[in-house]
Amino acid sequence: MKEKGFRYSAPLAVTADARWGKSTRPSRQEIAVAQADIRCKEKTDLVSVWAGVETRMQNDAIRSRSKEFRVLKAEKEQWLKAARRVLERG
Repeated sequence: MKEKGFRYSAPLAVTADARWGKSTRPSRQEIAVAQADIRCKEKTDLVSVWAGVETRMQNDAIRSRSKEFRVLKAEKEQWLKAARRVLERG
């Protein structure tokens, strides 16, 4: 982004820019920023890297709280079983 003359503090900051979304059609500036943002994310492989990090974090949370997730799964299965019974009664 900086190479194209745009400065944002973080990858998602561009979407929170108060200048955007004030009209039904994007301005030339908004389009230029969006194009630079896409190129930057492609160049840095941000989406893949971010997804990989989130996946590791989620797997770590699942491993460290496996008992809690098993309880949640059992509760969900009970809820779904009850919902199916109601639907079958029609």
